Amino acid sequence: NGVNFDGTAQFTFALRDANVSAEHIFAVAMMKQGASQLAPILSTGDAPMIRRNQNLAKLAKLNNVDFQYPNGTSQVDGVDTLAYAYDEFHVSVTSKGSGTTGVFSNVVFGRDSRNLSDLRHWKGEIVEILVYERSLNTGEIEQIQQYLGHKWGVTIDSQ
Repeated sequence: NGVNFDGTAQFTFALRDANVSAEHIFAVAMMKQGASQLAPILSTGDAPMIRRNQNLAKLAKLNNVDFQYPNGTSQVDGVDTLAYAYDEFHVSVTSKGSGTTGVFSNVVFGRDSRNLSDLRHWKGEIVEILVYERSLNTGEIEQIQQYLGHKWGVTIDSQ
């Protein structure tokens, strides 16, 4: 089992002074209906790494505050999509875009860390996050997605 977020500010799980360097981020999570607009699975003081798009059942790649903006890639369950259906686990991966440094001192799970009074809180379960500080090739990304899919019971499509 993972950390189950209820969409409120009742607690925060964070890594302070982490000095994380990221090129690729994988997350296995489930989003419940009612998650806040733009609620992230994880974020930093610099950028939401993987977050919900408005009030839609999809992930965001909206502007220069997103980890993969403008030229990074995103996949959900092995497909080049941002679709993220409610109430089921998904394996998502994002690659760093040129709009962010990819170096973070703080990592916060389940809420947008850029503003402590912000109401952007994840609603659902986060069971696994993997951060790679080097660029991965297509074969490595597929292998990690297949591993996570098998481990958590998520069907991964091969492209």
